[in-house]
Amino acid sequence: MSVFEIVEFTLKPGLDAEAFLALVPPTEAFCRAAPGFRQRWLTQGDAGRWLDIVEWADMASAHAAAEAFMRAPGVPDFVAAIDGPSVTMKHVTAQIHMAA
Repeated sequence: MSVFEIVEFTLKPGLDAEAFLALVPPTEAFCRAAPGFRQRWLTQGDAGRWLDIVEWADMASAHAAAEAFMRAPGVPDFVAAIDGPSVTMKHVTAQIHMAA
């Protein structure tokens, strides 16, 4: 079954959603090129909390991507926009999948 990487965070003070979203394209390029990538959702919720949810084919792909992410071109700018102490990250394995 798929593995989901779930990262929850807030942005650094003073940075708005539009400026943050302008930093996303290099992360999209990284994901699309990473072995095992399936799909991604970047969501904004209540109180300025964001969720970055990435579906990977397996845990090995998820861990390899997590290790390589910071070295990808343009990614450090994306990460610099995030309030570091606010970040939580986990990998979970899907047990049941249901679609419409």
